[in-house]
Amino acid sequence: MVKMSKYITHMDMSIPQLPYIYEIEPTNHCPYTCIMCPRGAGKMARLTGYMNLDDFARVLTMFPEEQRVVRLHHFGEAILHPQIDTMIKMVDRAGLISVISLNPSTLNENISRKIVDAGPGIVCFSLDAFTDSGLMKVRGIKKTYHKCIELMDSFIKIARNSDRNIVKVIQTVALDENSRGSHDTQSDSSDDLNGIRSGNAGNAKSSYCTAQKALDELKIKYPEPDVFFYSADNTGFGDLDLVEKTKTGGSGPLLKNASPCAAPFSEVSVLWNGDVVLCCYDYDGFNVVGNIRYNTLEEIWKGNSIERVREIFLARSTDRLTLCSRCFLAPHNFRYKIPLCEKNWREERVLMDLISTANRLIRSE
Repeated sequence: MVKMSKYITHMDMSIPQLPYIYEIEPTNHCPYTCIMCPRGAGKMARLTGYMNLDDFARVLTMFPEEQRVVRLHHFGEAILHPQIDTMIKMVDRAGLISVISLNPSTLNENISRKIVDAGPGIVCFSLDAFTDSGLMKVRGIKKTYHKCIELMDSFIKIARNSDRNIVKVIQTVALDENSRGSHDTQSDSSDDLNGIRSGNAGNAKSSYCTAQKALDELKIKYPEPDVFFYSADNTGFGDLDLVEKTKTGGSGPLLKNASPCAAPFSEVSVLWNGDVVLCCYDYDGFNVVGNIRYNTLEEIWKGNSIERVREIFLARSTDRLTLCSRCFLAPHNFRYKIPLCEKNWREERVLMDLISTANRLIRSE
């Protein structure tokens, strides 16, 4: 890893010698049609593929010294990469901690054992609906809710029977579908969602299974300190149109608490083909500033392409950039006196604290 001790002065912004690497995309292949995701909405036009291990190894040498967390996901189902276990092991050998996000419906026993044996630090299970019809509507998942819980439960049991200390996070994105639930009149799991009762079938009002009730039942099922629960805001990956379509009340609460993005001054993400983009919301390579196959990350970080984007951000004219023009975090949506805001190191501290908390609670049992 490269030491990050000096800062480049850029007008009123301090820029690290190396950026925080926010995400690495093992693959952008994905079988799902998530309503809150631009890829699921059919907006992604770039080629699909898998990151080769040479490129991945190259990226791992470019991390700033202080960074510990490696998020192995971007716009795809990461565990579909045929060598995802090797990538996790490579992260570990580099002295870093991998975080992966997955849909329980993608799992099977072979994949679960492969991931557990590799030893990621954190595994996030995306669970955004609690009925069969809800899963189909929200993510295009054809497996039943009961089956998804069964697959997630199998993973957790395999992990607990191993010598790996893996933190498990059950994550839900706030959506209309999971806030009011839906009643599956044709499904066996509509009346008994793996122990989550939706109420008297004769009572229309009580037939709705809310996300809170479902999560409460899962918390009873998983009281151990290695499992955490997290409810994420529906940001639509920056696209307010997606938020308006999928969340009651729309984007009002998001805009109230938003701060202008400082990505070009602090972070990058790396796509499966080596392209370097500035934003974890960049699903189609709109703002590519270089490629790690041809230049080091330090060279890209000091290059003309990213410098042009920085000037646009400082001028608050991000409405000129295709991706940023429709993002609620883009600087053009804010007054000049509101400073640009970095999120990467703050979020890393949250993840590291999560791991420390889990390990401390497990030791105290």
